[in-house]
Amino acid sequence: MTRVFTLVCVFAVLLHTGYCLTCYQCNTDKFNRCLGRLVKCPENYICFSGFLQKETNYPLLIERKCAPTSMCNQSLSFFNGIKIKHSSSCCSTENCDPSPTNEGNGLFCPSCSTEFSSECEPAKTIQCTGKEDSCFSVFTLHTISYDVHEDLTARGCVSSNLCNTYLEGTMAPGFLNDKKVKCAGSAISSNRIHLLTLCVLFLFSCK
Repeated sequence: MTRVFTLVCVFAVLLHTGYCLTCYQCNTDKFNRCLGRLVKCPENYICFSGFLQKETNYPLLIERKCAPTSMCNQSLSFFNGIKIKHSSSCCSTENCDPSPTNEGNGLFCPSCSTEFSSECEPAKTIQCTGKEDSCFSVFTLHTISYDVHEDLTARGCVSSNLCNTYLEGTMAPGFLNDKKVKCAGSAISSNRIHLLTLCVLFLFSCK
């Protein structure tokens, strides 16, 4: 009886200290296959999937791994010739497969991007999807004669959990990964855009 009681106590301690999930770990190859293996996650990590979407195509799985919850439900969209969206999704059951969120949420932001210039004038408005509820600007920091300057690198839609943070260690693409996101407030709803359009048309129609 004493032995049974001891085993019950040990099991209770293990439950209290946290449970380690098993998740798939892989990176997508040139054939768009994410072939990997099951791994035991560190304590308090869950199953993570990162996605890349171009234009209106279905999101492409980029990687699967164990990750802290702070990396979950991140999303960032901008125009780079075409619409680009980087996002993440998580789940917390054994060997689970997180799914992307791709539905429009009725919000819009001005958007542009540049990798080799300090000029990023938003010529288009991008539709936000999923968890994206804020408009962002990303700046590259550089020093000239001991003065720190900021060059605007990209603008678009972002989930608020990426606001005012450095993108290193997030699901952001390489050329943004060492930069900081600054959010300019909530994204604009489609109703407000329609109202603004009507106001502009009315003003120009007046004589």
